[in-house]
Amino acid sequence: MSEPPVDDSFVELRRAEVDRLSKLPEYPDSPDAETGVLLSDRIRAYCEQYKLISPFEDQQLRPASYVLTVGRRCSILGVQRALDHGVPLTIGPYQVAVIETYETINMPKYLIGRWNILLVPG
Repeated sequence: MSEPPVDDSFVELRRAEVDRLSKLPEYPDSPDAETGVLLSDRIRAYCEQYKLISPFEDQQLRPASYVLTVGRRCSILGVQRALDHGVPLTIGPYQVAVIETYETINMPKYLIGRWNILLVPG
């Protein structure tokens, strides 16, 4: 069984993205122990020192969280599509959607993140 042809533009985009991400600051292997939920001061410190979230916008920071914004692409049922500003995104029952964020997340191995989608009444 032969593999489908690879789009050269996709390969170049992927190479550029890997290169961009490889330039992010690295976290130490054995950090000072962080316990519990990171509060806004610690989120800000990680953003300043290691680019935990970039670009970082202070108005998106909450007491123990950060509000990420939707990026330009998504995939539903394996079909990729562009996300246009103001156009609703409908995810059917039992479907899975992969939604790109505008921000880049540089998460260390010793932290975890949790996210929820905010529904905007329409």
